[in-house]
Amino acid sequence: MPVIARAVVFSGAVTLLIALSISDPGATQTGRFMRGDRVREIVATPASGPTRQGMVVMVVAVPGDRVTVNGSQLLVNDQVVEGFSSELVAMVVHSNRLPEKMTQDQYLVMGEYAVADDSVVLKWGTYSSAKLEPAAVSGK
Repeated sequence: MPVIARAVVFSGAVTLLIALSISDPGATQTGRFMRGDRVREIVATPASGPTRQGMVVMVVAVPGDRVTVNGSQLLVNDQVVEGFSSELVAMVVHSNRLPEKMTQDQYLVMGEYAVADDSVVLKWGTYSSAKLEPAAVSGK
C-alpha cells in the first residue's frame, strides 16, 4: 500500500494532514516516530521572545527505509508517496540532499499548509528525533 496523505481544511486556513502508512514486509519501524505520524520541528525560542512552533509535517520515511526517485515520483521502500502536491514532490525529488537510505534516528518529513493570504507553505527535510516532537492538531 502506498503512503497516502490527505489534507482536510478546517476554518479556512487550518489544514490537518491525515495519512495511511506504507506497508513493507521487509521494513520495521523501531524509532520514536512512525510513518504517517504528525510531527513538528522543535524551534528554538528566545526567553524574551514570543513562543514559536514549527509547522506540522508528516513522517514519510523512518530509520532503515529506502528512498528512491523514479522520474517525478518519490518512493519509500518501493512504494509511491502520494497525497502531496506535485510542487512539493518535485522539490523533494529534484533535491541533491535526499538520502538513499534513512540512517539511524533520521526521519524524512513532508508537509504543506495553506496560510491566510491564500499562499501555500511547502516544507520537507530530514531530521533526527531530537529535533522533532509529536504534533497535536485540533479540529475545533
